Amino acid sequence: MEENKNIEKEVAPKKTATKKPTAKKKAEPKDDSRVDQLEQQMAMMSNMMQEMMKMMQVQQTQIQENKTEQKITSEPVQMSKEESTRKVTKAELLTGETANELVEVISIETNVVYTSPKTNIVYKWLKPGDVEVMQIKEVITMDNVSGRLLRTPWLRVVDERLVEALGLEHVYEAVDLIENVEKLSNMSREELEEVFNKIPKKYLRTYRDLLYKKVKNREIKDRFLIQDLSEILDVDLNY
Repeated sequence: MEENKNIEKEVAPKKTATKKPTAKKKAEPKDDSRVDQLEQQMAMMSNMMQEMMKMMQVQQTQIQENKTEQKITSEPVQMSKEESTRKVTKAELLTGETANELVEVISIETNVVYTSPKTNIVYKWLKPGDVEVMQIKEVITMDNVSGRLLRTPWLRVVDERLVEALGLEHVYEAVDLIENVEKLSNMSREELEEVFNKIPKKYLRTYRDLLYKKVKNREIKDRFLIQDLSEILDVDLNY
């Protein structure tokens, strides 16, 4: 019996000693697998970042190329002779929202009054320099009803499209010339005739009045110029 007890005592510690190391060995492979997974995830993220950077570089390159193409295509295109000489028409100005656009109309003469037959709006210019704001379609109607207002001219419209469509270039050329006394004085008889002969005789009164005021105020002093203008406009500008 004593021998058996001794055997049991010797065997018991051996069993407990073998459990602990086997438990540690089983835990180690689990830690290694987690590290591998983390490394794989980091590698995937790195690859994704590299791909995104490449895509961004490609997009930036395409944007730069598009800008370059836009610059090239936005360069002014030389118009043909027919296109450059084509004028704006009244029909174009009366199309769509353009007809409702507002433009300034300035008075050259005093006490000018116009009543629109379409809207019954009354426009008044009491002294030179007064401004009324009108729709483009109203200005065209006004010229159709009474060409005298813009062509005498008592009034001046401030819009290049209307000036071109209504054929007022020669009208304002004459008015601007009268206001520019220095230029007027340096023109030859032939050049003066070319400007004022474009004005219909029935509309010459305002031009005569403007020139008469210039002579009376001693802004125009040249006797030869006064004589030439008197003969061209068929009026005595001397006072």
